[in-house]
Amino acid sequence: MQAQLQLDLKNLNLKMMNMCQHNFQELFQALLHLKIMRTFIDGVLRFGIPPKFFMGIIKPTRNSDAKIMQKLTDVFAEEHLKDMYGQKAWFALNASMTGLEETAKRGDHISS
Repeated sequence: MQAQLQLDLKNLNLKMMNMCQHNFQELFQALLHLKIMRTFIDGVLRFGIPPKFFMGIIKPTRNSDAKIMQKLTDVFAEEHLKDMYGQKAWFALNASMTGLEETAKRGDHISS
């Protein structure tokens, strides 16, 4: 009896893990679609850029995020706004007042 219950438990556990894995993949795919749609809608409606533009995902290696941000700023930033990019002083000050210092360090305010 106990062996049968353990076998049933193992089978149900396996089924649950397979179902969770499949549903996680579906949820993750839906989340990415929402992020892409938000980027497109924000770009076109909020910022007024033409609807023909490039969106991409960058996966930085460890400790290379500052270098990537600098290269992106050099390539894409408008000349008169380059000094503004990468400056976290205002955000860090604001974060220290609201208790979000860790968020300021990670740079989570860059994208959502």
